[in-house]
Amino acid sequence: MPSRKSQRKRARRYARDERVSPKQIPEPNPAFMTAAAFALRLRRYWRDLAAILLLAFARITVFGLLRLSSGSVLDAWAEFLSAWFGWGAALVPLTAGGIGAAFIAHNFGWPGRIKWGRVIAAEAAAFALLGLLNFLNNGNVALAAAGQGGGLMGWGIGQLLETLPASGAFLTLLA
Repeated sequence: MPSRKSQRKRARRYARDERVSPKQIPEPNPAFMTAAAFALRLRRYWRDLAAILLLAFARITVFGLLRLSSGSVLDAWAEFLSAWFGWGAALVPLTAGGIGAAFIAHNFGWPGRIKWGRVIAAEAAAFALLGLLNFLNNGNVALAAAGQGGGLMGWGIGQLLETLPASGAFLTLLA
């Protein structure tokens, strides 16, 4: 146990230790701390939660595209997909459902990982397909806006390749 003399000496040497700091640290917000604790608990289950949301999104989108269900938001979403992607609108729920299934597959004993390079390559191939579908409409923007062929996205890809000869653009998209 230190003597009183050494304690007084220390107090003089380190006088600022006993003073109140000019920086006042505010108390944390209880609502924020509750939300942070909840997020930390869900950290183990983020893949399952993302999988369920993606699968539900894919299912609802399929219902909207096939006109099996309707609603103001769902109808607007289906029209948006049809106008922009044309016949390729079915690729949106397929992609979302595939990624959701891959996320949840580990719960059923499949230890596979998502190979994002392949996913991106498949999406690039899907956009090339939209450009190829544009050739079926001969680049007609009215048909593309109506959701035929590759939709507006396919028409735009076709317009980007318009400077090439028709066979060159077709072969570029086919490759």
